[in-house]
Amino acid sequence: MSVAVAVIAVLSGAALIIAEVLQPAKSDGFSVITGMDSARFQPGTREYLLERVARWTLTDMWRPPADILSKGGSPRRQADPQNISTHLRLMRLEYERTGDPLFLAVPLKSVLAGFGPGSHAFGTRTTGLVFNYLPWYLEMLSKAGGPAPDAALVVRGPESNVVLTPGGKAKVCFAVRNSGAEAVSGLRVSFQPRLDFSAAALAEPPEEIAAGGAAEFCYEIQAPQQINLTCEYNRIAYGHWSAAYRRQGAPHVAHAWVRFELRPPKIPVKGYQPVGMSAFSTNNQ
Repeated sequence: MSVAVAVIAVLSGAALIIAEVLQPAKSDGFSVITGMDSARFQPGTREYLLERVARWTLTDMWRPPADILSKGGSPRRQADPQNISTHLRLMRLEYERTGDPLFLAVPLKSVLAGFGPGSHAFGTRTTGLVFNYLPWYLEMLSKAGGPAPDAALVVRGPESNVVLTPGGKAKVCFAVRNSGAEAVSGLRVSFQPRLDFSAAALAEPPEEIAAGGAAEFCYEIQAPQQINLTCEYNRIAYGHWSAAYRRQGAPHVAHAWVRFELRPPKIPVKGYQPVGMSAFSTNNQ
């Protein structure tokens, strides 16, 4: 009986692989990733949905330094960089479609932390979640020339939390210094906060930073106006500064993050003064 079950399982797996190969090509990847029929959506809708899910994953679900929250299980289960694995086919799709360095620098950091030297082993139940998705991203990295972090490009963001009230604005800057002996060229940068925040660059970014040179990238951030701050999840948010560039023809990436903290506004009440205990009389005599 067990042999028959094993044979059926093998044949079923082979049939799925053959069906995947023979089906018409899906250039947008929507049906493959979501399991939904892309023909039911108007042009542009599926691309918008996929991109939004990818940005949501890298902001709402991201925790420093490179972890992704789990989709469920034990409440004691912590965020882990290996959890990026199931999202890597989507990250490849969005990077190839948009060219946004967010989809290159942030997932790569998780891949290196979760599956690189010194990472912990993953169990048998996770095998399919890794090998069905991780190779897609590794292939993209190979085609891109193997972009890697560069210690010679030093990026410094805010040293402390950026505190905002609902609807409030703040200026956030990232100082970048090229300590290498060669110039940085073809620089592409982006800043992505949580999706209910808005961000606008305060100046056009340079495309090159000379050897020994420096640049500052500043953004105006606005917090969401309507938000429930009784929920701890809503009070803390993260934003990513990501960059892709070349040094002597070799591709590199850079990444820095910032932590936002939302606090309720202090609303003074006219005519109100705290009452001290002396104002209350107690007749204990």
